[in-house]
Amino acid sequence: PYPKLSSSHYLPPLSSQAFAAMDCLAFVKNLFTDERGCWSAAMLPKRAPEWYKKLVSGIDPGKIHQQTAPFGSFFLLGHVQLSVPDESMKIFYYNGCGMSAKCIRGQFVAEIGPSQIRLPVKAGEPQRWPGELRLWVEDIRQTQDQFNSVNHVLNQFLDDEKVKAMAGGEFANRYHDPFRRNVILVSEAPQDLAEKLLEVKQTVQQIDILKGRALAHAPPQGHRNALCLIEAQVALPTREHVAAAALFYERVLGAKVTRKMTVYERQAIVDTATLHFGPSPALHQTMVLEYDPVNAARNTNLGSVCFYIVENSSFHLAFVKCKLAGLVGEQTWEQAEGDAEFVISGIVDVVRESHILPLEHVIRSAVHRECPLPCHECKWTELSADCASGVCSLLNTS
Repeated sequence: PYPKLSSSHYLPPLSSQAFAAMDCLAFVKNLFTDERGCWSAAMLPKRAPEWYKKLVSGIDPGKIHQQTAPFGSFFLLGHVQLSVPDESMKIFYYNGCGMSAKCIRGQFVAEIGPSQIRLPVKAGEPQRWPGELRLWVEDIRQTQDQFNSVNHVLNQFLDDEKVKAMAGGEFANRYHDPFRRNVILVSEAPQDLAEKLLEVKQTVQQIDILKGRALAHAPPQGHRNALCLIEAQVALPTREHVAAAALFYERVLGAKVTRKMTVYERQAIVDTATLHFGPSPALHQTMVLEYDPVNAARNTNLGSVCFYIVENSSFHLAFVKCKLAGLVGEQTWEQAEGDAEFVISGIVDVVRESHILPLEHVIRSAVHRECPLPCHECKWTELSADCASGVCSLLNTS
């Protein structure tokens, strides 16, 4: 019933170049029709190979921060305190890094999930962290846009370099603070953890209200892009210092420490040592002690760091060992137990009885009134409120 066509009516077979052109047209069309947006369609196409999807999404169960913190880890990497000569640093952390703002005892605090960067104003040179602080954010492109704006406001170029992403996203960015004293590495969180880390942030906000540290009707700060302080790097001048510091944290403070060894001059020595913190199943924080003589040479006028320990027995044992090592001073156990904290002057070599790094440590029990997350030993009590309204005046000057 159908007419017979001659061979001249048949289309010639398509060449490989024609197929490539059709693929390019389909790709361009998909950029404008993909419901996820042009950028996601380009960087993470739906038919991308599995290795590429894992690379961009950052999902990799083999990476340390995507695993549950090992048994015996400290509870929380609580805060880093760095004194500054004026309040201009709040623009860097609040407007640039996308952290939340809080006022504690009249001082500006940049809050990132359950952790904080405290910035007391003191005359003199700004303090330094002995290495680099590493953050996870929801969207690295938003952070880049924010810092482009901050660069104009401060009339400085704070971008250091683009590097390979720690976890998710296409890249990570390093930024210098306005005083060129500290370096922040910002990377995108793995896609499967971002939502869980947002829930951790919400838990912190709810506990602040419950404990009286914030007002339920406090003014909204808008969506904050920063999710957590995931890692703090500590640079040390020699591998012997790294091994000695790891021994100090393990034997004196009772931390969970894992070591990465390297062969040097025909013997295995510690190359890096990692302290672990597990405030939540979704959040595994670390502090990494690394052999880095270049950055270690700048370790002067250092700030301080705060750790939280869950078990009261572990907190007591750490205090006793630090007392015997001469690191605590005149404070007694009764005072430390009542304050739920004690302070040590730095990291020491327990074998040679010498100082390694003058980085002040604030060691706290998880029952401390400023602990941002609940634990099984927390005792909910009525606590005096911090100045929640002070956040407004701090932000208005930015």
